[in-house]
Amino acid sequence: MSKKKVEDMKDLATMADTEEFSQLEDGEEGEVVVEEEISDGNPKTAKGKKPKVVAVVGEQTLTEDSAFVILRGCIRGIYALQKLRVSMGNRICAQFREKMGFNHKNSPVLEATEFEKEKAKKDKLSQAKETLEAVAASYKLVTTLAISELEILRRRPIWDKAYGIISSAAELELVRQYLELLRMEKEEFITVEPILDPIPIYQWIRKNCPGCGVAMSAVLLAEIDIHKAATPSSLHKYAGLDVVLTEQEDGSMAGKARGKIKEHLVPKTYQDAEGNIKETEGLTYKPFLKTKILGVLAGCMIKAGSGGTTTTGKAKVVSKYVQVYRGYKFRLQNDPKHKDKSPKHRDNMAKRVMVKRFLTDLHAKWRELEGYEPTVPYEVAKLGMVHHGQQSEQVAVNE
Repeated sequence: MSKKKVEDMKDLATMADTEEFSQLEDGEEGEVVVEEEISDGNPKTAKGKKPKVVAVVGEQTLTEDSAFVILRGCIRGIYALQKLRVSMGNRICAQFREKMGFNHKNSPVLEATEFEKEKAKKDKLSQAKETLEAVAASYKLVTTLAISELEILRRRPIWDKAYGIISSAAELELVRQYLELLRMEKEEFITVEPILDPIPIYQWIRKNCPGCGVAMSAVLLAEIDIHKAATPSSLHKYAGLDVVLTEQEDGSMAGKARGKIKEHLVPKTYQDAEGNIKETEGLTYKPFLKTKILGVLAGCMIKAGSGGTTTTGKAKVVSKYVQVYRGYKFRLQNDPKHKDKSPKHRDNMAKRVMVKRFLTDLHAKWRELEGYEPTVPYEVAKLGMVHHGQQSEQVAVNE
């Protein structure tokens, strides 16, 4: 880690331990988020409780609370940088599409089947990857020229084709900015792991959840306040993974995954810039957290925990979360009630069940490490259900 990074972390640690430092709001800009009110009963809020020291950066002591504050700032900064880098990458793909010989009119029509749309989407991603690799190679070719020759090239309206698909100084600058953003993003992710290493729950995640690496672990620890989540269900709700009872056309009530549709919004009051109290409708969950859990973490967990063999030929164990995913997906495929759903819909349902199981385990372990009394999931405490593989254990305890 560079000397500048160490100094920056020391300043952040100092700010995090003062009352003048205010944390960022939980909701993203332009979105109203309603957080479930839960009485936490946090044993760490007792007066006279000494904060836990998790690391020492230079001469500055880093407490657990300030570590989470720093982590949140780092993660939000990194993903803001990533958003800018993706936007720049999309602009490059649009700029060089014709030079690469790709036809931008090959977008799927409305009448196309789901398979055709999925194939078109994968083809588009493949083309984008190929384009970015080509412009990076071309940029490297141009920038290896002598400075004097490069200055001459800058004055030419059209460059020689021998220098790759980059044919103007403007295109060169566009690619340079993209590669610089990519470099900065990678460097920022490297600075996150030293903050995570001393935190006990991070070590548990890396050991028990294949596929949840440094970046996703940092997102979970930065965006979740375990002291406010008294039960696993409250954590599911905050992540947008709960089910909402929605009235159907025939008047019956059915559960539906929570989303941004109008029926799932809740009333919310806020104060505008002039100090007036106004009413609006907002979400009950954190959109950023839900996107990362379902859009990134779920796929990584399936890929990393699906077994197979290592490079040395040793068999990998299928993780318990992938077993939950496969088992539930098989149930949906053979349930007449879900026969009309598309394969993608059933796959997403199975992913939701898998990540909810992981969050339940994460909640139990994290609360245990924080000194709270253990809690059981809603389906066990209220409905009397037992997870697969635990029935025999329950019978043995009863006997």
